[in-house]
Parts: sequence; structure tokens; C-alpha cells
Amino acid sequence: MLDQIINNFIFSRLLYIVIVTLIGFAVISDLKKKDKIEIKEYLNINKIDITLLLKYLFLSFIVRILLEQLVIFLNIPSTDIQVPLNIFEIITQFVVSCIFAPIFEEIIFRFGLYKKLNKKLNIYISILITSLVFSLIHFYNIDGIIILLEISLIWHYLFCKTNNLVYPILLHFFHNLYALSDNLFNYSDYWHILFTICIIGYIITITKKQKN
Repeated sequence: MLDQIINNFIFSRLLYIVIVTLIGFAVISDLKKKDKIEIKEYLNINKIDITLLLKYLFLSFIVRILLEQLVIFLNIPSTDIQVPLNIFEIITQFVVSCIFAPIFEEIIFRFGLYKKLNKKLNIYISILITSLVFSLIHFYNIDGIIILLEISLIWHYLFCKTNNLVYPILLHFFHNLYALSDNLFNYSDYWHILFTICIIGYIITITKKQKN
């Protein structure tokens, strides 16, 4: 029975990897051929401003924490489910959630879908639709959709501001790492500690930038 559960878990994750990888490369190929858009022009890892990255990381974490606490306060049924995982499942989940999802989901939605929509719609509607589809595709309940939508809007704003897809990929990575860690260690009971760290970290980065 346990072997069957593990195999199903691994199979579903491997299937996800194959699907998002194929869709991701299809999006890249389509934009290159039809729209003459090269994705490498939007992957500028050498131009990452750490202060800017931290600023939006802290901002999106704070928004997420506040919305999660609002869900608790309003007694809205939450989508957070703690599922026990063995070490192999943890590694598999990390690879899927923290590597493939941030890279290929950002390529598919933040890059591909947005670029297609922005050819016919204005930037704000394109961002809103992209973020809404991004949140709905994860099949969350209303609380999860609202939280992911708000975070997605922040990530997309930073992408449009910098034209650098590396920013939302990194933000996506850290948030999925947070979600995976919360599932493993259940530290939601001391969310205020993370909230305080976000505030302190944000102040430190802004202070350092002003000194420079």
C-alpha cells in the first residue's frame, strides 16, 4: 500500500514535470517564431538588484502573511493541508515545487501568456488576466486563489518594471520553499516571527541602499 502511494506521488510529479516542460518550450518556440521575442533577452541574472529583490520578497511575504491571518480571523476554510512525506517524497516535491514550477510556470504565464495578451489588451488588463489564470490553475479554494492572486500581481509588477523574468522566478522559488517548509514543519503558529524578520530585513536593505 505504501509503495503504491509513493509510486502515485512520484508519477504525478514526474507527469507534472514533463507537461510543464513541454508547454514551456512550446511557449518559447511560439514567441520566437510568431512574435520574434527571444526569452534570453528577459533572463538577465547578472543584472539582479539584490536590494530590489529583497524589497519585493519581503513585500510579497508580508502580503501573504496578512492574507493568511485574515483567512484565519474570518474563519474561512483554509487550503493548507499538512501531509506527511518521506525523505524521497520531500526531495521530489522540492524539485517540482522549487525548481520546475518557478522556472516553467513563470515562462508559461508571466512571460508567454502575458506577452500574447499584451498584444491586444492594455498592460493592466493583461497583468490582471495573467495573474488570475495563474492563481486559478492551481485549483485552490477561494482563500488560496485570493492569496496567490495578490502575490502574483506583485511579482508581475516587478517583471514589468524590470523586464527581467529572473525576479519573479526567484520570488516564486522562495514562496514555494516557504510553502513546502510550512508543510513539513508547520511553523504557521509563529508567523509573527517571520513577519518581524520581513520588516527588519526590509529596513536594513533600504538603509544600506541609501548609504550607498
